[in-house]
Amino acid sequence: LKNNLLQKQMAHMLGISREYYCKIENDKIIPGKKLIQKITKITGIKIKFEITSALK
Repeated sequence: LKNNLLQKQMAHMLGISREYYCKIENDKIIPGKKLIQKITKITGIKIKFEITSALK
């Protein structure tokens, strides 16, 4: 993590439990849009979403 944040610190900053954050890190839970936005703001990670159609 950016700034060497611990899971406990990151979870606190996000307003979630450490256990829930751990599940996100271990791909057990997919966070919602708002939580993803908080994570990217804290970590400085930039995410680009691209929506494509399977129908052509």
